[in-house]
Amino acid sequence: IIVCLDESSSTFGENNAYGMAIAMVLYEICRVNHANFALVHFSSTTKVDFFSKDTAVEPQKLLDCAETLLGGGTDFEKPLREALALSADKRMERPDVVFITDGVCDVSEEFLERFDEFKADTGARLTGILLDRGECFEFSLRRFADKVYRTSELEEDEIVERTIHTFTR
Repeated sequence: IIVCLDESSSTFGENNAYGMAIAMVLYEICRVNHANFALVHFSSTTKVDFFSKDTAVEPQKLLDCAETLLGGGTDFEKPLREALALSADKRMERPDVVFITDGVCDVSEEFLERFDEFKADTGARLTGILLDRGECFEFSLRRFADKVYRTSELEEDEIVERTIHTFTR
């Protein structure tokens, strides 16, 4: 599983904590199931934390990962490009992506075509989690997500349960 986590300045506080909690639950599922996991922190820049199924994780690395908050603006293409790169270099056996954001960002048509080809070639799925709290901008994820869960429509626990169910069946 690859988690792309929005860490732009607007996520500071509850949204970042909730997003990171989902990421850590998915990390634990991968650890238990002996699968690789990657967390792509993003804002206007990216930082990738990769956890190999074949290597014991140093507790400090996991803590550093969980404490990361990049700040800055929002760019959706950069983390999606990182997901493509993780798949291309074969670090991810099954390149399913969970994309967690509170923002709106445009993605170019050229990139969308490339990402759609990637999903078709690999069988990857992208689940979006929109931290919208009543604001309606689902369209920003609908352009590339197979499924979108919105915190304005579902309880946070229900979103976590549905997301976990997607990757554990």
